[in-house]
Formats: sequence, structure tokens, C-alpha cells
Amino acid sequence: MEEEFVLLLGGRSTRGVMLRNGVVYRPHKTTSDFSNTILKFFEKENVSFTQRYIGTTEDGRDMYRYIEGYVPSEIGDTNLRQLCLFMRMIRKIHDSSIKITHSDLVICHNDLSPCNVVSQDCNPIAIIDWDSADIGKRWEDLTYIVWLWINIGSHQRDKIDILWQMKNSAVGVWSR
Repeated sequence: MEEEFVLLLGGRSTRGVMLRNGVVYRPHKTTSDFSNTILKFFEKENVSFTQRYIGTTEDGRDMYRYIEGYVPSEIGDTNLRQLCLFMRMIRKIHDSSIKITHSDLVICHNDLSPCNVVSQDCNPIAIIDWDSADIGKRWEDLTYIVWLWINIGSHQRDKIDILWQMKNSAVGVWSR
């Protein structure tokens, strides 16, 4: 018996994302062809923590395998362990994408908010929503991550703690 479509909540920039039988259906965008090509590349490179592109329906919706887990609707309570785990994922994505660019440019997601990350047991396991992806420099993704994962703009955060998280998230993850 086939399941009914279920509207997935969230999706600040993409409305009408649906789930049925373990498949996510998203409206096709002008950037979808590029992002789907990137996802196929990552699958070929055995980068296991990106969503998997399945194909496009006859009515033009992109299909992806559903990733079970929790996706926050807002930024907020990310701890240093979660941030470091996530930064290691981004390091692998950036390092593997050099095979495409053949330069110091990498594939940047360009929207690496915690709201585009699936977690299980409070650990990041997958990155979703690749429609802003493009070729760029590592720092473009990294500054966005630091801004949103550490929540630098929060007036409730202790500034010394913010600086400590920034320093410690980079140690061992990005130094060569």
C-alpha cells in the first residue's frame, strides 16, 4: 500500500517539500541541475553525509532519499562537540571537491545553517538543501558556519565563550 504525501515543515526558501515512501519531493529550481550534479559527485566519492539525489519526476519535482533524524527549525543550542563534528564533515566535502575544481576553489554549500543539517542522537549526520551550492573559497562556508553555529549575533551569549568556541572549533579540524 502506498503512503500519502506528507508536507515537510521548515523550508524557509523552498515551499511544497513533500515526503512519501522514504522519498523527499522538492520543486525543481533553476539551481537544481547544478546541485544535483554535485550530489551525484559526492555519492560517487563516497561522501556519505550528503542527501542522495534519485531523479526527477515527470511533473518536474526533484527526488531525494529521506534521511531520518532531527532538523532544527531555528539556530541556537549548538555545542562545541557538534560544531567540531560538523566542521570535519565540511572539511571532507571541501577536500573531495578539489577533484572537480583542480584548484584552491571548492564546492561551497553556501547555506550551512544548523537548519540544513540532519542530526541523530544530537550528532550531525547529513547536510541537506543544496540549492545554493556553488564553486567558491573555503572561508565562504566557514564564516557562515561560525556565524550561525556559534550564534555570534546573540546578545544572550557570553562573548568570551563565543571566542573560545571559534578558536577551539578550528583547532585540529582546519589546520594542516
